[in-house]
Amino acid sequence: MSINISTYKAEKTVLKSKKGTNFFSGELSFGNHFSDKDKMGLYKEFSVLLNSGVDFRKALEILKEQQKKAKHKDLMHSITKQVVRGKSLFEALQESGSSLHMSVTV
Repeated sequence: MSINISTYKAEKTVLKSKKGTNFFSGELSFGNHFSDKDKMGLYKEFSVLLNSGVDFRKALEILKEQQKKAKHKDLMHSITKQVVRGKSLFEALQESGSSLHMSVTV
């Protein structure tokens, strides 16, 4: 049994934008994007390093060296530098503009 789709009319869909919205007003992250899989691996490795007794700074440096992409390596370098200067990891992630920053609600 076959279906003849030529007898069906296609409905036209028109996308309407909301008043006052701008395409560029949303959160778009193209530059320092880590995939969810990459983030999970990074967090897991960071946790293993810290739980094994590696100090915080050395753990960040090890993670930086493991990065294959130059932009990810640069991002980890920036985060490490900010943490060494006294910022919290949360602040460093937030200010780096990376997709590594996450909001957690408990």
